[in-house]
Amino acid sequence: MKDTREGVGEFDMQLKHVSINDFTSVRDIFWKMMPLKRDHLLKIVRDRADECSDKKFKSWNASHIDEALKVIIGASQFRAHTDLWSTERKGMLPPPDFGRWISKDRFTRILRYWARGEIGIEDTLTDDPWGEVRIWVNGHNSARREEIRCGSALTPDESMIAWTGISGPGGVPHLSFLIRKPEPLGIEAKCVCDGSSGVMMYVELQEGKIRMHRKKYNDEYQHTTACTVRMLDAMKVSEKHLPEGQRLHRVVYADSWFASRATALALRDKLGVHFTGPVKTATKGFPIEQIRWALSKEQRGASVVFHNEEDDLYAIGWHDHQYKSYITTHGTSDEGEDAKKKRQRLDGRTYYVHVKRPKIIERYQKQMGWVDRHNRFRQDMLALHKIWTTKRWQTRLQLELIAMAVVDTFLIARKFIPKYATDTDEESSFRKFIVTLLSELSQDEPQERERDVRCFQIPTGKYTVQDGPNKGKKMTKQFCCVYCKKNKRKEVKLDGSSGSKAPRTAYSCIAHPHIHMCRKGKGTCWEEHLADVSLGNSTEDVSFEL
Repeated sequence: MKDTREGVGEFDMQLKHVSINDFTSVRDIFWKMMPLKRDHLLKIVRDRADECSDKKFKSWNASHIDEALKVIIGASQFRAHTDLWSTERKGMLPPPDFGRWISKDRFTRILRYWARGEIGIEDTLTDDPWGEVRIWVNGHNSARREEIRCGSALTPDESMIAWTGISGPGGVPHLSFLIRKPEPLGIEAKCVCDGSSGVMMYVELQEGKIRMHRKKYNDEYQHTTACTVRMLDAMKVSEKHLPEGQRLHRVVYADSWFASRATALALRDKLGVHFTGPVKTATKGFPIEQIRWALSKEQRGASVVFHNEEDDLYAIGWHDHQYKSYITTHGTSDEGEDAKKKRQRLDGRTYYVHVKRPKIIERYQKQMGWVDRHNRFRQDMLALHKIWTTKRWQTRLQLELIAMAVVDTFLIARKFIPKYATDTDEESSFRKFIVTLLSELSQDEPQERERDVRCFQIPTGKYTVQDGPNKGKKMTKQFCCVYCKKNKRKEVKLDGSSGSKAPRTAYSCIAHPHIHMCRKGKGTCWEEHLADVSLGNSTEDVSFEL
């Protein structure tokens, strides 16, 4: 079995607009991940307060939104059913006294106004009973689509938002029950996580059988295939329109709910992405009986491969006590790293059994579980659904989307910010991060730091020549020096004569990457830059690429 992605390396997610350095704040990342920004949240509160002629609180400003978010997240540091606005000491424990930040009455009004949604949404609830939270879900998805370029691996799975309140008229429009989930009763969502960081890239609510059958692609495919194609299409990861040389060949690693021959073909033909997943029930057009028969004669660790030459699909069987069957459009059946099966001796000591497995199954098993890990951070550690009990399903869903933003901020910080790189999945690491986030949210607008302290020169980097005699070579990016151009200093040629343009440079500032200046020690350009930023002068970006 030849790897159809041969020559295409694995790549990680990237941030599109957040500049990462030692001064990057997790507060900034958190607001990038929020479904709705501060101004939008404030507008909803003000509009609803005006509509009901709220006489008690006549003024609402952005600080109230910040304080409400701090209270929502900070409550995760306390046990469920704690009176967070109590001012009485309990034994040796000091009182939470959340009233120091925002009064309980004002906070509950904010949650109530958010739950009611934007002005005029009531007129659309007949056609869309999820209308009050639709903007939150869409905001979550668009924030990740605009801010993150996902990596080479994507992992869809189910997630639950716990709800034991009213369903139907007056309650949540559709209630799901999945007995295998830690929180089995609630609002079900199909989600997609990035395979290099675990960030929740996309969320689709399961709105009920009839409404889901009206969704996009259901007239072309069965509902499981339609759901998979619909989510990835909305994430804008389609590579079908790109020429072969520019395709990234992303891979979707999904469980048996998504996996089928129809799904593998649809993703490849419709979007140009690969697929790997275990087949259990959707066996139409899949040789599951042949795989079981072939493996019945083999020992544990053995594998078999069937190739559908017409559709260029592969069916892989693996003997691991049970016969496990996978369908894939890529990968190799070469022997991969052994699967380690944890076992326990009679005296309680643990040991591992090593089971051989193909490389494609090794890749799949390493990628699965990202959504479950995200749920663990959100439901078990942050556990806002246990702290903030409510009778409004809209509030529950909105608070859980805020919790997703907190978890994604933690995962992004671990991925990109050096001081968080050593943090693990342990609860202590996550709790420590929550303290940091709360302390940054508690600050006013960040004060301007001493610019000459954080300024230091960095190379502009290199690029690959696309055509011409130097095609394929790595060349240094060069720009005109801003300060030489401003002061009309010309470049000096090798023969000592002056040129007609400002000198070229391959250096910029890490804090001001759009400003290019001559290398430190060569002239006075770097000192001029430090003087400009320390005085707060505006330096126009007059540089241009040569």
